[in-house]
Amino acid sequence: MKPNLQTMLKLQNLKLPVRIGCTDEERATEQFISVNINIFFPTPPKGCLTDNIKDTVCYAAITKILDNAIAHHEFQLIEHLGHKIYQLIKSSHPELKITVEVSKKPPIAHLNTVSFCYGDFTTSI
Repeated sequence: MKPNLQTMLKLQNLKLPVRIGCTDEERATEQFISVNINIFFPTPPKGCLTDNIKDTVCYAAITKILDNAIAHHEFQLIEHLGHKIYQLIKSSHPELKITVEVSKKPPIAHLNTVSFCYGDFTTSI
């Protein structure tokens, strides 16, 4: 009997420059947001055996898509941004479960980071 293998590709701390914030003042200056992406495979990708990029998810392609669609754009909410990032990845990989975490430094004293998570969670957060 084969063990129930679970595999996940993690893209961590992807930095994207965006204009984000609730106020015009906050959006006036571009800031870097941090994105963590987890991609869950229903079965281990063939690339585990073939060592061929065509047999797995190319994370360089994902970062290029996000850089083209997200970087240097304007958003009011990290919730909207997280949803958009999820949709961009999911549209090219509908068979995979994906989670996205978007983090930024808010303009609130004593609060270092605020994050929003969006995706196909299999367990509660």
